[in-house]
Amino acid sequence: MTKTDRRMVIFWMIAGPLLVAWWFFLQWMNSPQRIVAPIAYLTNIIPLHSTVGDAARIADALLSRRGTRTYLILVQDMQTARPTGGDIASVVLVVMHDGVVTSVTSHDPRDLADAPIDRDQYDAITMGLPAAVNPFSMRDSNWFTDFPTSARIAAHIYRVQFPQISIDAVLSVDAVALDVVLDAIAPLTVGECVVRNGNDVVHQQCRRTGGMMDSAKAHFVGDALSAMFTSISHTASVWQRMALLKAFVQLCDTKHIHITPLRNMNLSAPLQRRGWDGSVDAVWKKDYIMVDDGAVSPYGVESRVSRSVTYAIDLSQSIPQAVVTVRYAYGSTAPHKMSVADYLTFVRVTVPRNTWFTSVVPCESAPHYGMKYGRRYAACTVRIPYGSTTDVVFHYNLPIDVRNHYPYDVKIQHHAGVGAVPWTIRIRKAGSDGLQTYSAVVDRDMTLRRDIVDTSPF
Repeated sequence: MTKTDRRMVIFWMIAGPLLVAWWFFLQWMNSPQRIVAPIAYLTNIIPLHSTVGDAARIADALLSRRGTRTYLILVQDMQTARPTGGDIASVVLVVMHDGVVTSVTSHDPRDLADAPIDRDQYDAITMGLPAAVNPFSMRDSNWFTDFPTSARIAAHIYRVQFPQISIDAVLSVDAVALDVVLDAIAPLTVGECVVRNGNDVVHQQCRRTGGMMDSAKAHFVGDALSAMFTSISHTASVWQRMALLKAFVQLCDTKHIHITPLRNMNLSAPLQRRGWDGSVDAVWKKDYIMVDDGAVSPYGVESRVSRSVTYAIDLSQSIPQAVVTVRYAYGSTAPHKMSVADYLTFVRVTVPRNTWFTSVVPCESAPHYGMKYGRRYAACTVRIPYGSTTDVVFHYNLPIDVRNHYPYDVKIQHHAGVGAVPWTIRIRKAGSDGLQTYSAVVDRDMTLRRDIVDTSPF
């Protein structure tokens, strides 16, 4: 090989990857949905079971250019907590054809009549709910611990009203998720309304250009989402799209977005692997805990309620014992006590299967115990007067196997409707007189050893 030939080989070894990278950059800038499919294809070949790889697979399936996709989006108001998000404020049907949004239709959930459902299959998870809650109505369909159950019920209710509609997947979004999109593409105008933040969309508030604020019609939510889709597709820069892709992963991790496929879209594996479908983890074999709750009344007071959780476990006993304390402070920081309604909340704790609950206090009525998702749970309704702090305490005995697993790990599965919650974990191990204490602000699914001990021990 001559010297000139060697130079040419070196030149193309350097120039080739740069040209390929430049081609990818141009494709992303001009038509982002065209670049998602090759990335997803490459990650399937490698395979790359990383966050990037899973996100690429999900985006490729959702933005499919192969036919028509129909998505039901539940827009949730986190000012009223629900186990898988917030109060369902709007229901939006989005139809995409070959990767392009072709129609967006929004509904007030109160306008969608209850549908006949075989309630026997849901008895285990509906018993114990407050009498005021109808989990088979569209507005209250997210009172279940896992989002897939809520998604199936919401889709069934919608299909009964509109039998010609075939739904491929159900998604949930809240004001935090909408804020991220608006920050990237702002300003956004819908008719005569200026949309400044996610709460404007969720609460259907129209901000006029002159500064006045009016209540908008139900279709305003659909119009706002349609304007967001159009802005991202046609006017967003490459940097805005990159920021949105990164934010999508963060929002799914922190459960401001849930995705549940109802048809085979090759989504189930990456969604379950990342916990982005909102299902209860039935695979984890070591210690496990999930605390979820929902506000029965009054509506829209979550900004006045703060939560914290303490988990204390004693592994030194012949039968491991655990105590979960959920502390609610309702309006306790207000300078003057107000005469307002008590905060009534339904709180539920899900733990390993072979657990035995011994007590739950205080409760408005007898606590309810059950088994679902391969795990045991206890639940009750609690009343908190305004200006006070109340501790709800769950006592239970854990299976002996928990003590035998080494190293000891506990998985905390996050409840989507409450944002970030401070947790304190106290562990007394066998043969030890001292306590190990850890703390973390939990805003996603976490494990003690990997996510808490290594980052924020006392």
